[in-house]
Amino acid sequence: MKAKKSALEIMRMGVYVFFPVAVFYVFNHPDFFDKFVEEKRRVFFPQSNRPPLDIEENRRVLQEKIKERKLKATEKSN
Repeated sequence: MKAKKSALEIMRMGVYVFFPVAVFYVFNHPDFFDKFVEEKRRVFFPQSNRPPLDIEENRRVLQEKIKERKLKATEKSN
């Protein structure tokens, strides 16, 4: 019984150590990054619709969106 328990503990410890290393190895490759992450970034943030980088630009974009929403709301009510 003691041998089975120690073998199980050794296997569990191996999984605890191997799993994070394997995940890091797979997901930290540049090929994976280029293939999946960069592709998703292009989908969510196209070049023409990139997120604002500074505060003033962010305020300007926010004001434009507020004006668009108000315009749509007035068009809907008419």
